[in-house]
Amino acid sequence: FVLVDNDQIQLHNLNRQSFQFDQVDQFKVIALGQRLRAINPEVQAEEFCGLVTAENVLSLVTKCDVVFDTIDFLDLSAIIALHDEALRQRKPVISLFTAGWGAVGMYIGGDDRQISWAREIFNVPPSSTDMSYRQKFAEFFVRIQKQLNPAVGEFMQEVLVKMLDHRPCPEPNVIAGAQLASVLAQAL
Repeated sequence: FVLVDNDQIQLHNLNRQSFQFDQVDQFKVIALGQRLRAINPEVQAEEFCGLVTAENVLSLVTKCDVVFDTIDFLDLSAIIALHDEALRQRKPVISLFTAGWGAVGMYIGGDDRQISWAREIFNVPPSSTDMSYRQKFAEFFVRIQKQLNPAVGEFMQEVLVKMLDHRPCPEPNVIAGAQLASVLAQAL
């Protein structure tokens, strides 16, 4: 595993993420690496306490057979960089994001795409520097809203208004996404 994140565990994470009180202020990737090795001492996990960037994405993706895109929302440039590099290296990607009280998960790979899924879904042309996640996610969500439960659509419309106004959004529950990632990974 190559674990990448620059966040530290905070008290407000404990109600929705699988950390313990004594891990508060520890880097999330360090705590996750410890947990993986506690489950299976033979696990090989490299912890990188930092963000995915255009400068490091090549080396990070090169180390992986499968890429799990769990980049924090609002960092569209990192999401685009990760998906572009995975496409360039022809590595499959499992991508997840919150939608209402659940998650949307997708497996991307095994095709001859010319443009990364992230660029396609968020309508970001190859040469574009327009990386407003708030705006691009709002446009994307409007396109998929018809396929969702109306209650999810209503909830997400409220979230989108908050996002576009730069107001705090409800914290997502990561359990739905974690379970979905597990199911998609088992299908590989």
